[in-house]
Amino acid sequence: MPPEIGLLGELRELDTSTNELPHLPPEIGGLRRLRTLTADGARAKELPPEIGQLSDLEVLVLPSAELRVIPPETGRLQALVKLSLGSDDTAENPLTIPKEMWGLSRLEELEPADFRAAELPDGIGGLRSLRTLDLSRCRVETVSDEIRGLPSLRELKIS
Repeated sequence: MPPEIGLLGELRELDTSTNELPHLPPEIGGLRRLRTLTADGARAKELPPEIGQLSDLEVLVLPSAELRVIPPETGRLQALVKLSLGSDDTAENPLTIPKEMWGLSRLEELEPADFRAAELPDGIGGLRSLRTLDLSRCRVETVSDEIRGLPSLRELKIS
């Protein structure tokens, strides 16, 4: 993706699903009005911290990403309603979800693919609007007691 993408400040939707992007450029932070970012083919290993500048972002779908790091700046995505992320399941250190993400009060759908942990991290109870939690592509051994405190949860997928 060319760095000039950041010059499209009025862009509302970006779909790069047909491209196997090796990374998302930091210039993505310039897309201030972006509401939907879909990159099914992206193989990004990390999200740039500038992702936190996308204050209007409602949908972030990167299911094929090979993430090793989710920057804490994702906690600034307060308009986010849907989050679908892939991770590098071969990495020595598994992907961790930063605590800043547990404050995404509008998040309704969470699908962390290939996430590995003994249990969901403390703080998931902060996702008060979460309706769908899809752990079907994760290796989670136990589900935190905090899940009982999710008043909007209607669908839980576990395999």
